[in-house]
Amino acid sequence: MSRGAKSETSCGRLLILQGPVGRFFGHLARTATASGYDVLKVQFNVADQVFQRGGRTETFNAPMEQLPDWLDRVCANFRPDAIILFGDRRPVHIDACHIAERCGIALYAFEEGYMRPDFVTFERGGNNARSPLPRDPSAYRSTVVAPKVVMHVKPTFAVMTVDAMATYIVAGFGRSLFPHYRHHRQRTLTSEAIYWCRNVGRRIAATRRDLKTQGRLIAQWPKRYFVVALQVHDDLQALHHGRGWSQAGLIVATLRSFAAHAPAGTRLVFRCHPYDRGHSSHAPLIRTTAAAFGISDRVDFLQTGHAPSLLATARGFVTVNSTMSLSAMYHGCPVFALGDTFYRLSGLVAPGMDEAALDGFWNNPGTIDKALYEAFQVVVRDRSLINGSFYRPSHWPAMSAAVLDRLQADSVFSRAERRTE
Repeated sequence: MSRGAKSETSCGRLLILQGPVGRFFGHLARTATASGYDVLKVQFNVADQVFQRGGRTETFNAPMEQLPDWLDRVCANFRPDAIILFGDRRPVHIDACHIAERCGIALYAFEEGYMRPDFVTFERGGNNARSPLPRDPSAYRSTVVAPKVVMHVKPTFAVMTVDAMATYIVAGFGRSLFPHYRHHRQRTLTSEAIYWCRNVGRRIAATRRDLKTQGRLIAQWPKRYFVVALQVHDDLQALHHGRGWSQAGLIVATLRSFAAHAPAGTRLVFRCHPYDRGHSSHAPLIRTTAAAFGISDRVDFLQTGHAPSLLATARGFVTVNSTMSLSAMYHGCPVFALGDTFYRLSGLVAPGMDEAALDGFWNNPGTIDKALYEAFQVVVRDRSLINGSFYRPSHWPAMSAAVLDRLQADSVFSRAERRTE
């Protein structure tokens, strides 16, 4: 059958690109095919071929410079109604975003959930700063959404780690078969294995010490400490939407600002991102910089701990654009964000995006508009999230059904009859 001709029984055409580590995208492709969709899954490396098998496939195995023209030809021949991918800023996906916009193809992007661990993100057009969510607070206040039953997700760090390691090992061993593939994070198989082993080691070594430190902060310093969320050092959302802020830059800037402007009797707490714990070592920079500014006795660094408990008694929260901000908002903890993000709304995030504005945040962090937050989180759940986990197979049938329901609700296949001509 010519790819330009749509089967009489097809519900629509889906072009599925690269997914998260693990097997969820393979399941999604098989479910869509079984449900009557014409599905084409693109494989970019051996790990995609092994873990993301599903339906009809095409393999891209040419120099990355040829990817835009190759995707153009695939879209011209297959004529998809929608493109589905994970991570809209991955190198293998940026061109697809441009092609979809130019050709009027609906594009849907998955990401890790804005509200974890119970949800994954699934949005039309892009994620985070590219999210289609409104930037006007009044749009949330005026929206009425029926509440939904939420299936709670067990912690996924261990299973995600196994999926990540398996993906990198398979992709590494198959590197010679895909010599041109450029991963969105340039790490070798050996280094990635070492980093994740180190991650587990640091977690074990720090757990008891960090729980003691966190307990002391909550008991002795309630509402007198600020939390700084460190992100994955090469996180694509932070790199593309972080206004140039690196994690080292964030550490130095917050320590400098805190030392000069924070009230006496307050503390600054850095919290490492659990996925970056083995890849980056921020403790030495924090120690030396805090000492240089004369505030070593007012600074803490946590590699583990229970973030909600920490945020519940914090005076304020500082980040580039971490989605941990939503947890801070839930606990009524004022938020200061230095980068571009979908949750930058008056009433939820303190004004300003530079170090000068941060100087004032320590003394006047403001408050969270709880009514706005309640309306905001309901809309975000309804429009941008899907209940479940990429790493729990028992959730995949419901998640795949929700994806197809959203595509139908958005009428992305309304042109299907015209496209058979």
